[in-house]
Amino acid sequence: MQVKSLSVMFVPYQSQSLMSDYIISGTWKNESGAITHYTVQSIAPSGLTSTSIKISKPDLIELLLHPDNSAQTLLWDYKDSKWKITENIHVVKGMGEKYLRTNPDESATNNLSHLIDYSFPFK
Repeated sequence: MQVKSLSVMFVPYQSQSLMSDYIISGTWKNESGAITHYTVQSIAPSGLTSTSIKISKPDLIELLLHPDNSAQTLLWDYKDSKWKITENIHVVKGMGEKYLRTNPDESATNNLSHLIDYSFPFK
């Protein structure tokens, strides 16, 4: 698994009830808009790590297939002006392949496509 360090983001940890090993806070998309990579931070006992990594979709799926690993999304809460851990991320099978998805709750603002798109400034 090739992991590249990403220095564009530091997320200060604010005490919250954490249930995950990893936080997903951003994406990279290809020309057709499909997510190809994710911004991932591991969780330490003191909170989030100070370094985010860019990880490919297949590598993140492999990481989350391990039963001891889990992940949640991290979104900026504009109302309260703080980062908020929101949805659990699951690996699901569909049309012969595995993909990632959040809890289906019909909310457009907490799915993986709503995370920060790091590919946007570089297009």
